[in-house]
Amino acid sequence: MTMATSPRRVVFATPPIYQAPLPLEVHLPMIPQGPAMLAAVLRARGHHVACYDAYERSCRERLFDPSAFAAFLAAEAPDWIGLSVYSDGFPAALSMIKIIKAVLPKSRIVVGGPHFTLFPDAVPPEVDFVVVGEGELAMPALVEGEIPPISERTQVSFVVVATETDTPFDGACNFDFSVVTGDVNTRPAQTLHAVGAHVRPAENGVSRVIVMEGRLTNDILGRLPYPAYDLFLCAESKYQFDEPALGLDGPMLNLNTSRGCSYGCSFCSVEGVWGKAYRWFPSTWVVGLVTELKRKHGLRSVFFREDEFIMGPRAPSAWREGAEGRDDVLALAYGMKELGITWAIENRADAFGSQERAQGYFKTLADLGLKGVFVGVESASDTVRNVILNKHLSETAIRHFFEWAHAAGVRTVANIMYGVRRIVNGVLVSDSPQDWLDTDALLSQIRPTRVDRYVYVGVPVSPLYMDHLKRGDYEFVDTNGYLYPKGFTDIARDIYGDDAEMLPLPGKPNVRVGPSLLPGIPALAQRHHELRDRVTAALAQLQALPTMADVRVAQLYRHPSSLAGLPGILDDLDDAVALPRVPSAIIAEITKLYHPGDKPRIVRLAGGPTFALATLRTPSAETVLLAARLDHDPSQHEAIIAFVRGVAALLNDYLRARFIEAHATASDVDHISHAKPRMHAVQS
Repeated sequence: MTMATSPRRVVFATPPIYQAPLPLEVHLPMIPQGPAMLAAVLRARGHHVACYDAYERSCRERLFDPSAFAAFLAAEAPDWIGLSVYSDGFPAALSMIKIIKAVLPKSRIVVGGPHFTLFPDAVPPEVDFVVVGEGELAMPALVEGEIPPISERTQVSFVVVATETDTPFDGACNFDFSVVTGDVNTRPAQTLHAVGAHVRPAENGVSRVIVMEGRLTNDILGRLPYPAYDLFLCAESKYQFDEPALGLDGPMLNLNTSRGCSYGCSFCSVEGVWGKAYRWFPSTWVVGLVTELKRKHGLRSVFFREDEFIMGPRAPSAWREGAEGRDDVLALAYGMKELGITWAIENRADAFGSQERAQGYFKTLADLGLKGVFVGVESASDTVRNVILNKHLSETAIRHFFEWAHAAGVRTVANIMYGVRRIVNGVLVSDSPQDWLDTDALLSQIRPTRVDRYVYVGVPVSPLYMDHLKRGDYEFVDTNGYLYPKGFTDIARDIYGDDAEMLPLPGKPNVRVGPSLLPGIPALAQRHHELRDRVTAALAQLQALPTMADVRVAQLYRHPSSLAGLPGILDDLDDAVALPRVPSAIIAEITKLYHPGDKPRIVRLAGGPTFALATLRTPSAETVLLAARLDHDPSQHEAIIAFVRGVAALLNDYLRARFIEAHATASDVDHISHAKPRMHAVQS
């Protein structure tokens, strides 16, 4: 492997937790696999790397602190900053980019991850490069100056060569690469693969986009160094360290050892991120990683968080006799058993092998330490599962799986979907309350350890998402691109109810709110027309305030179990849709909240303190999202408090208020913590 001749300083960062309507915000923090892997590759090549996981910090500290992020950047003084962005974190990532440029205007910024793989041209001009797809080759090539300057689309190839043949999968960086422009006419000895890519200008005309057209092979994945988990694990870390529902005791870590899925479920966006090709890390590499984690951190269990853990190429003996010697799942399971590590997986109910071999294969895995399986049941209705959701999963396979699990003592978490529909052969096909009752009946018979109920939210670019989008069948699409179908609010209320674990509301014991704001809301719950003068006065006060530094976000809900609102804007609202600086325009937006048929809108009061008001009106949902910027002058807090209370009163006694990201400087308005998250898979 070639060591960098001019070592660089690199920081990887993730956006903070995003508070979406349920269930998208209930993910427990996991060590971000992409940054951990890229950090390991760069460190192995001689660069200095540091990581700032704002997602985990925001779960642990109950807020995202821009000043702490800025201080971290200033202390590290990186030449390059890489942001790994999931769609949940897109608005926050835009704010972090502005912080980076304010603190380190000369540093180069690279963005990647699922969101920018799907939406590479959503990048602001402050970003230098976007990486679409895997970054283990592109990132070191950028840092080491191997990507050629371009003004038009240019084809390149990453020619990967082996640097170790005896023990290639031992956790060292056992490969090197070169970047070739145009066609690869000659390949060096020990060439493993030539990964095609192209570089093009982004639509903003400033950034450049590197599109990885090829994929890393299993052989290359196995030659990667072990992820740099040491940059994330510390005494204060609040990553998910156990999963009782799946039989896993702590210390536990989530690992991702494969990439891609070939099944093509309509609600899933994995194909848009990875394509259909399935790749995995060799079992030797995975067992070596777990061995290191056990030695360094006392690891006792692993949750393999995969899009699909068992696929035919990885587990051939599940489908045919005589393939045990080539079965990487079995090799991994034996390795876990030898280490004394218990483990759980995400998997399809029908993906444990052929009809003749699946039960035996499942029992073998259970004997080797498999303690739990997260599985997508989705619905008792064959039409819902296989016509709407395209699961190709029979009820018989579901029942057999749960029979085997009970017999082997393997714990199970079943994911269930509600509120799904799709145009099939020109006809709108939908689930129904009767389907839900039938599903409850099925669940009572198969008896999963835990049931995760999920009211459908559209994940960007999935087939089901595109169907809703084309038909205009949604209450709103939030700033991250998630789509909330018409009727989402009503179904969410029915399904989630007042589940204390699922609903991050002010009345919960793990939620901290300032003493005076919430008690004031019921007292202000009067008739709408009696309170509009208060809102008008508060707006007038707010408009007169100077531009300020900190950001405070409040989100107000019509019903405690609804949580159907546009997402919080974490730091800066300057990218919202601008309206003239006329208070009456803002007041008119509040008024329009009460007129049926209005579409969601975001408005900004230009100049002075920026704040946004997003309104949503359907027969069953009313939501206001607002944010205001405050400095440290206590006299200015009264205006925003009055404004929050006034709008809350307009939504009467069904409202709940919560603050998402805040630097509390007034005793009157303290920040609110996040609800204790619960594991929940958006894609099963």
